[in-house]
Amino acid sequence: MPQKPDNYGNWWRTHDHGAPWYAQIYVERLVIHESFIEWYRQQDAVEPIDSVLEVGCGCAVVYPNVFIGKQYTGYDFSAKEIAWCKANRAREGRSFHCGDFIVPAERPAEKYDLVFSHAVIDHVYDCAAFLAACVERSNRWVYLTSYRGWFPAIADHVYAWDEWTTAFYNSISPGKVLTQLQALGCTDIRVEPMETGKTAIPQETIIIARVPG
Repeated sequence: MPQKPDNYGNWWRTHDHGAPWYAQIYVERLVIHESFIEWYRQQDAVEPIDSVLEVGCGCAVVYPNVFIGKQYTGYDFSAKEIAWCKANRAREGRSFHCGDFIVPAERPAEKYDLVFSHAVIDHVYDCAAFLAACVERSNRWVYLTSYRGWFPAIADHVYAWDEWTTAFYNSISPGKVLTQLQALGCTDIRVEPMETGKTAIPQETIIIARVPG
């Protein structure tokens, strides 16, 4: 595991792409998002999910509307994105918080029926700590996606630092994720590839687990 660089995340905190950029990113991974939404609705029909935490919400371009009628919390380490969300996404049942989710003192105090995160574990400085934090803040389900591919042959996560975007570009080890989730007491674990329909990255990594209650 690498050290956290002093300038980690600076580009993400200062870029000016805004909500249209986040909307474009969502559309580019529409298959993955639609699969998550279908999974959520199936679970909610059997055992209602009343509170959700999105880690790495950006400008929260879609999910606040998906979870209308639920308690939705958006979390991001970019203060400007959270300020934008508070100004443009505010309504009853929604809240937004800023911090480094890996740092315990910066996480929300509440626990949630569902903690989910799309394409964030790909960029963090400690994949295991990030996954553990997601489990720690959930009282039922975690659901994470890793957009950079499916890497079943690697025994450990592989980190690659990019100075321009001040973020890591990680290859996630499915075996290490499975072992960690088992050690944390999770059940109904799924760590598997999902087809994207794209040539460049034909499969993404999907991580689903029930958290011990």
